[in-house]
Amino acid sequence: MEANILAAGFELARVHPASSLELTGFLCVWQQEESNDLRVSIMHWEGGATKQNYDFVLDGDFQGVSGTHLTAVTRPSGDGSERMFIFYQVKGDDITELSHNMSHDSKETQPWSETALSVYYLD
Repeated sequence: MEANILAAGFELARVHPASSLELTGFLCVWQQEESNDLRVSIMHWEGGATKQNYDFVLDGDFQGVSGTHLTAVTRPSGDGSERMFIFYQVKGDDITELSHNMSHDSKETQPWSETALSVYYLD
């Protein structure tokens, strides 16, 4: 079953039916249905005139567990760019962090780094 998210000015195609959508000030992150790849769409939010500039699959082998919950956040870097962080699950009992330095002129060309975070269970 192919799921698409439609809104004024943009379409997110092939969204996994159980994927969360994570939004920041200039992008949307979701999981692609057939491959479980993580996708990023660069957005221009402007009320009813919102536009999707372009989207891309993250450069690397970053596939989450089917229907993983996504969290994305961007933070300013000291050089005027923004650092993006995506948190998701690879196995189902883990948390993996992807991070990426995003200059506004070439968002998908910078390498992504992946870090498995420690998960502690309280008794």
